[in-house]
Amino acid sequence: MGLSLTAELGGDGFEPVAIGGTADRPTAPGDVAEWQWDVKATKPGFKVLTLTVRSYYGSNEAVAVRYINQSIQVDRDWGYTLTNLLGSPAWTATGLSVPVILGGIGGVWAFLRRRRKKQADSEPPQPPSPQPAEKAEQPPSTGYL
Repeated sequence: MGLSLTAELGGDGFEPVAIGGTADRPTAPGDVAEWQWDVKATKPGFKVLTLTVRSYYGSNEAVAVRYINQSIQVDRDWGYTLTNLLGSPAWTATGLSVPVILGGIGGVWAFLRRRRKKQADSEPPQPPSPQPAEKAEQPPSTGYL
């Protein structure tokens, strides 16, 4: 029985997904064990990501445990803000109605615009309406007959 290692990655505000699993990595002296994760931050702010490595020698009981903490500042961006807003309970209650209403307004606007354009294209051009002749200027009335 040789030495084997396992690793876990986690922390509040993170969703790590192991790539290739976190199964035991058997090692011999001089070997390097390698794990990979795809990590998604779920909350902004100052967060700590913790890597926990356990080594086993022949049995299921850990011989050594090593914790490596990495402090990370997670900033908020527009994508996070929009995702957080859309996932909030207040939005969920109206989440379907708002896009449907906006889509309906846009659809009605596009329909009316197309209809006006069709009407304008199908009507024959109208001759210009005659302009009334300008009135001759009259002297101001004095009020006497």
